[in-house]
Amino acid sequence: GNALPPPSGSTEEIGFNLSLLKRKFNLKVDWYETSSENQPIAGFSTYINNYIARDNSFFLVKDQVVAANPFNQADIAQLASYPDLSNRIKTAWNFQTVNSTTRNFVAPAGMTDISSLTSKGTEIELTANITRNWRLMANLTHQEVMRQNSAPAFQEYLAERQAQISQYFKFPPNVGGSEPIGTVFGRDVLAPVASVTRQDGKPITNEIRPWRFNLITNYTFSNSSFARGFHVGGAVRWQDKIGIGYPVITDPVYGLVPDVDHPYFGPSETAVDLWAGYEKKFSKFTWSLTLNVTNALGKDDLIPVATNPDGKYATYRIPESRVWELETSIRF
Repeated sequence: GNALPPPSGSTEEIGFNLSLLKRKFNLKVDWYETSSENQPIAGFSTYINNYIARDNSFFLVKDQVVAANPFNQADIAQLASYPDLSNRIKTAWNFQTVNSTTRNFVAPAGMTDISSLTSKGTEIELTANITRNWRLMANLTHQEVMRQNSAPAFQEYLAERQAQISQYFKFPPNVGGSEPIGTVFGRDVLAPVASVTRQDGKPITNEIRPWRFNLITNYTFSNSSFARGFHVGGAVRWQDKIGIGYPVITDPVYGLVPDVDHPYFGPSETAVDLWAGYEKKFSKFTWSLTLNVTNALGKDDLIPVATNPDGKYATYRIPESRVWELETSIRF
């Protein structure tokens, strides 16, 4: 229930511009490093709520589990000493007792945890006026983002609470339980948390495409050409592969956890855009007509965006559609 420190950050950037052959060729190169502190972790509130919910459930049904003893454990009576959640947690989550086995609660508004992010990258841009009629532009970017010190507040609470309840992990979580409390905690709560904390110090692969490249060119026919007034062009947009899942490994503390050192990757993507147009000047206005084809060479194959732990694709998305646009305008 404590307030988190406000986000902060800083950026350092250096670069240079280079022009050659009377500005026919212009090269711009930048390097940057951005540090962001106290950044909220997207979706982390779900993990915190899951932990509180299961911890609360185990406490409420402990007496029934002791009476039923579904695992036939000789020392099941020890489970009766499973400790309640602290008053600060029950106050922050606004616990309301319904009966001996039910308590309602509501998570604090804006509840989450934080981490620090460091982003490093390079941006290269080239503009080339190859001839009076032919222009080309290209840019290449590389980015790497690493997370550090993830979920410090929740990890501190976990260490405190786990020390209080770990001795009960061998007992069943409820009367019909088929696996012990420790397994439920590990699979449903601790493993998802570990999927975040184990990425500390490693490049983030499931949100960032490391490399991107774009090339744009356009040619305008000269007034002396047979194609006077026409122009044609195209663009290529390429983006690197991206992480879409992880295999699982057995952690001695958390059980099955994502193997963040060996992510599964989705494919890189390439798109081609084409256009052609005509422009005609009249005495009082200029008329133009342009045909644009976005993703002209696009395929209909579904693109995987998530995998199962065995590497098989679990979720797909529809690829970018091919779009035809015909535009006309009059400029006075």
